[in-house]
Amino acid sequence: MKIAVVGSGISGISAAINLHANFEIYLFEEMDKIGGHSNSVSVRDIDDKELQVDTGFIVLNDRNYPNFLDFLQKLNVKMKMTDMSFSYTNNTDQIQYAGTKSGLFPSINRMFEVKHWRRLFGIYKYSTIMENYRKNHSVPCKSIGEFLHELHCPQDLIDNYFLPIASAIWSCDRSDSDSILADAYINFFSNHGLLQLNDRPNWYSVEGSSRSYLNEFEKKFNGKILNNSKVVKVSEGERNVEILTDKGRKLVFDAVIVATHSDTAIDLTRGVLKSQKYEILKQHPYTQSDVILHTDESCLPLNKRYWASWNVMSYEDDNGDPRLQTTYYMNRLQKLESKTNFLVTLNSSTEIHSSKVIYKTKYNHPLLTKTSLENKKDFEMLNAGSRIYFCGAYLGFGFHEDGYLSGKMVSDKVISDLSIYDEKLLSG
Repeated sequence: MKIAVVGSGISGISAAINLHANFEIYLFEEMDKIGGHSNSVSVRDIDDKELQVDTGFIVLNDRNYPNFLDFLQKLNVKMKMTDMSFSYTNNTDQIQYAGTKSGLFPSINRMFEVKHWRRLFGIYKYSTIMENYRKNHSVPCKSIGEFLHELHCPQDLIDNYFLPIASAIWSCDRSDSDSILADAYINFFSNHGLLQLNDRPNWYSVEGSSRSYLNEFEKKFNGKILNNSKVVKVSEGERNVEILTDKGRKLVFDAVIVATHSDTAIDLTRGVLKSQKYEILKQHPYTQSDVILHTDESCLPLNKRYWASWNVMSYEDDNGDPRLQTTYYMNRLQKLESKTNFLVTLNSSTEIHSSKVIYKTKYNHPLLTKTSLENKKDFEMLNAGSRIYFCGAYLGFGFHEDGYLSGKMVSDKVISDLSIYDEKLLSG
């Protein structure tokens, strides 16, 4: 049987690798290389040494990525330990701190600042409150901003910790982080050890960049990878599914897995799916971020004691609205051995010097508007009663593990369904 997988991000890769032993798999990718958010860029440092710097998927941990870790281990891909330190700078209100040894108390004077101690205590207090609430109650269907207000969390902590760290994690702006569903926010923070001081998972980056696992996947994958092959339409017949490419090619398959973002999935299947499935896909929105790989250190705190893996800077836009800029310090995250500091900045407010810009792109990230239970129901409904299937990180927390698990789950569903179709054909 022939199966098409549309989209070669982690969800499509997962679906393809979990089906290739038993089916003829065609993996379609509109770009000239596979990977989606696993996008590393080749750079040269001041010593002319070549390095691979990740710009999308960067890190994973040993507690919350079991399926993706198993995938990497089967590919014999190595990892190296990293850290998930966080720094925050608000120049308007003169607030600055970092979750590093040097950043908590960068000077003797800081040890005696009452406001600083009050803020640290507040972070611990309301993190503990949310953790205890999760254990003893059902988290209400509200945004994290609304829920924190309901807990009487001071606005200072919301603006200068709980929303900035969410922006860094989900690669979104302040307004988007404020609207993240409280259930998703609290469960993610709890599972990743971010609501407690101890028992935190170990974090890793892929040795040699995310390109390493993509290379190994390409070596082991038995199917066909079709780069520069944009699919523009997916339509279902009685016993097969037809796809149309932007070059006018029509190809027929026994099943098609749409492993794209939800908005792209809507465009591909418009006029084909039942209205209920369209409504589900529309309920999983995305937000877009401008991403720049560069070497301009002005995007980091002026005081190097505050430099961390994730560095968030608060600022006001031209309309006076609060915005957040996130800069990932890639030397620290990927353990790059280089005298040149490589940085990835999202939604830049700082004017990055053009001579220091290496690469620009845009990434879309899912907004967390549904609970885990709702996502599970959505997955089941999207993948019922049709030869067109759907998977994606948007049906989880939006991370690599969610994408991989979604692809694995949809591959199991395809195997089950096609065996039923096969039996009907044989008996009919």
